[in-house]
Amino acid sequence: MKKVICFSLGYSSSAALIQEDGKILKAISEERLTRVKEDKKFPINAIRFCLKNINYKDIDGICYSNYEIDNFKTLIKRYFLEEEIKDILSICKTNDFKSFVQKLFIREFGLYKSIYRIEHHFSHALSTFVPSPFNEKNTLIITADGFGDNFSATVNVIKDDRVERNITFSQDNKSSLGLIFQYTTEAIGYRPHRDEYKLTALEIYSKNIS
Repeated sequence: MKKVICFSLGYSSSAALIQEDGKILKAISEERLTRVKEDKKFPINAIRFCLKNINYKDIDGICYSNYEIDNFKTLIKRYFLEEEIKDILSICKTNDFKSFVQKLFIREFGLYKSIYRIEHHFSHALSTFVPSPFNEKNTLIITADGFGDNFSATVNVIKDDRVERNITFSQDNKSSLGLIFQYTTEAIGYRPHRDEYKLTALEIYSKNIS
């Protein structure tokens, strides 16, 4: 049996979970513990919650997903409070975020395991396929997002229990339906990355204009 601790970082609230052979044992958003709505800081509290009463010897790896940004310090500023940054930067003398994650886990939890970064759209694809009732063969998965790791959308097929990517779409303004939706949300006075669901609700009141 394999246990893996996973966490996500992005533009909405961060979160963590621990799973065993594909079954989720614990999962929680950082905001549930900090009481900060849509808390997108590094989910150290959520990770600590998931690791409670878990034998570290049973953990096989650490997985995470985030938006790939070249500037390491930009990531640190996004995921940590200003008063934490000096201490955080002292952990890792490299500009490699993956190495930083490994050293952070060693310092905070005494946990040294292999680190795996999961690409943005693969995360979307797997999160919808794994809990689904569909067969492992000949399954088509389409992901569509504003942006993420240079793509706005992908078309994938499941073959031999693996996700094979067949088509990708650029994340530029002309290709990303998600960005168009985001800009429309902002144009009518709502908050982008937050209130898109309000725009979706308003669509039921729309009328066709010929």
